[in-house]
Amino acid sequence: MKHREEESYKIILLGNSGTGKTSIIDRKRLGTTAPDLHPTIGCNSTDMVINLKDKSVKLKVWDTAGQEEYKSIVPIYTRGAHAALLVFDVTDMSSIQSLDGWRSMLLESEPTEVPFFVVGNKIDMKSENTISREIAQTYATRYSADLYFVSALSGQGINELFEKVAEKVSERKSFEKDPAPKEVNHSNSGGCC
Repeated sequence: MKHREEESYKIILLGNSGTGKTSIIDRKRLGTTAPDLHPTIGCNSTDMVINLKDKSVKLKVWDTAGQEEYKSIVPIYTRGAHAALLVFDVTDMSSIQSLDGWRSMLLESEPTEVPFFVVGNKIDMKSENTISREIAQTYATRYSADLYFVSALSGQGINELFEKVAEKVSERKSFEKDPAPKEVNHSNSGGCC
């Protein structure tokens, strides 16, 4: 019996420690966030299927460490990314200012054109230092990126973000001139190969 091998798109989340990258993933995957999260060490990945109107899109979402001491290993995990989410904390100006460095890091390891999404997290938090939409838009414009504001805590904007990511990577891939998807022949003749 023949069937088409399902394509998976690699999505990488980049940003400083404490911006909520893991919580964004947990909110989408589990519908909640863990109350006592610890910073990611190295990198973790999780599979998600995003159901769009006309298709389902499989994403392999990579959560990277944001701490300074792990930055040197992040490029190992960014290779082959189909899209990147640059995550900042809307109450922390230094987190948005660091996006240039995170973007540069990805471009050094993945020089092909990768769609970027600038994602402001923690919109549920009230602060005098909240980063304005205008400031965030300057970063998004600089990167030719889509801009999203989300709350991993409440879930606001999370589904819309992942739907747009799935839509964009699947549309981009369909326009590339890659060979047709592999067909795998599964026979019931026994044996392992």
